[in-house]
Amino acid sequence: MKKFICIVLCIALVIAPTLTGCGKAKETNTQPTTTEAEQSQSATTEATTEPATTEAETTQADASKPDTIQLPIVTEPTTIKILAHDCWGEKYTFTKDPMRFPVHQKWYERTGVTVEWEVYPDDQIFEVSKLRLYSGVNLPDLVYTGEDANLLGQQGIIIPIDEIIYEHCPDIVRVMEEYPNYRKAITADDGHIYKLTWLQPGSAMTNPWAPLAIRRDWVKKLGLELPRNAEELYTVFKAFKTQDPNRNGKNDEIPFTVIWGDASALTALAGPLFGVDLSWRENQTTAFGLDETRTKIIAQLERPECKDFIAYCQKLMKEGLVDPELAHSNEDLVKQKISANILGSVPTYYSTCVEYNRLSREGGDPDADWYGLTPFDLPDGTPGKMYYNDGIFHAFVVTKDCKIPEVVLKWIDWVCYSKEGHDLGYWGIEGITYEVVDGKKKLTDYVTKNPDGLSWIEAMWSVGAKPLLPIVIPVPQIKSLYEDDSTFIENDPVKYEAWQRLKDRWEPGMPPLSPTIEESKELKRIFDDCDVFYRENLAKFMNGERPLSEWDSFVQELNDRGMRREKEIWQAMLDRWNSK
Repeated sequence: MKKFICIVLCIALVIAPTLTGCGKAKETNTQPTTTEAEQSQSATTEATTEPATTEAETTQADASKPDTIQLPIVTEPTTIKILAHDCWGEKYTFTKDPMRFPVHQKWYERTGVTVEWEVYPDDQIFEVSKLRLYSGVNLPDLVYTGEDANLLGQQGIIIPIDEIIYEHCPDIVRVMEEYPNYRKAITADDGHIYKLTWLQPGSAMTNPWAPLAIRRDWVKKLGLELPRNAEELYTVFKAFKTQDPNRNGKNDEIPFTVIWGDASALTALAGPLFGVDLSWRENQTTAFGLDETRTKIIAQLERPECKDFIAYCQKLMKEGLVDPELAHSNEDLVKQKISANILGSVPTYYSTCVEYNRLSREGGDPDADWYGLTPFDLPDGTPGKMYYNDGIFHAFVVTKDCKIPEVVLKWIDWVCYSKEGHDLGYWGIEGITYEVVDGKKKLTDYVTKNPDGLSWIEAMWSVGAKPLLPIVIPVPQIKSLYEDDSTFIENDPVKYEAWQRLKDRWEPGMPPLSPTIEESKELKRIFDDCDVFYRENLAKFMNGERPLSEWDSFVQELNDRGMRREKEIWQAMLDRWNSK
């Protein structure tokens, strides 16, 4: 499950509301461990500053404004079927009656629609939904899927929903107008809309990934300063390796490792130190980026900074400054080394430093101080940047077997995109999970200091809040989250302090491009032909088995194997995106 959550945050996710059935508010026992994504959710939940809207006020607004959904949606009993992700908290599963939750009761009272849920845990949902969709038999009305919705639409498995949206879903239309990238992301190349997704503009900002978390206490103990560039980092690594900062009289310190290792794991330092993103993506031999105009695709391996980075890696490897288990590292191994107080640095979330401090102190070092570094200065002296994408994921699609697509989409429009529906799913029930103080919503002690020992997310689940549906988290909420909300500061000072250092460094990353069926097949073929060759040779360059004098010929061979064509396909996708 952790792997699933982490994958979602590196691309984008972090404050994810969770498609949760929820247990009764009085249930008291099981307390699942709060994940990074859940902590990020908590921060955002505590920070929204919009005044509460009462049910009476909303009803009056509905009656007077033609651009809002008229409630109830239906005039006779109606049931819609949804295949989706089950709650991460097992005792709040949707396999029991979801109407036991106040939020779901309110959904029914306001819309007149009953939901029949078919749910699966996170390690099964994508495979199950894929099998169900491609079987094409007896499909639910709405399906949560990890498949490319545009491709499913082209194959007729799901239906286009744009006409219904523009005719009957005013709040979805409003969101598309407010966030043009959202409209572009959910609009297929044929001009139709086949999916609705969660939208969190600037999602990485809410729980950012640190360029490097480092033992600040070791740095101070050795009389050094926190590193600001590649050369200073090398100096720190060298001191970690040779000057016994853990003071155990042994040469056992490991200056650097990664959480997820592979044959080219040192690429974790490429972006922070040299501004070259070499992260691997599905069906993509190596990463591509955008030029300064954001209109041209560039291949990272062809940039001169990449060659400089390889030379830097060779120096680190030659002098034994990286984990000898780097290629096979994983989260458990990293935590073992942290607990043993032998690890000096690792890329991770800023907020994870809290857990790492606990592990180090429990391991016998009461002075341990893990600290997330500010982005390094690049070789040309410019300050390093942090990149974000709008969080646009968790695709929900309407299947070809749906007999009442208008009802399904009206239900989604109100539950997920309207202010009243959004507040129910996001904040829960006034008087239980939140109250309004001086016109602002604040979480109650039931959530923040639950008397039965529930974590904050369990408390929200217990009333039916935090469903994994196409929820929208507007930009102003994210900004106020870090700058204005004292509750957030009190609950997560580590993340808040990091935000103060990062808030002027953010730049948009690659937009969510989507291939056609033909392009997807070709990218897969290129990937299958090139990926092993790419990884193996990149590792050989890093450890010095292959001389740097052969770098240009390596890049040329990759181009001949398919990287040149791969770049052309990504350029075509970018051109289509920019023309939407």
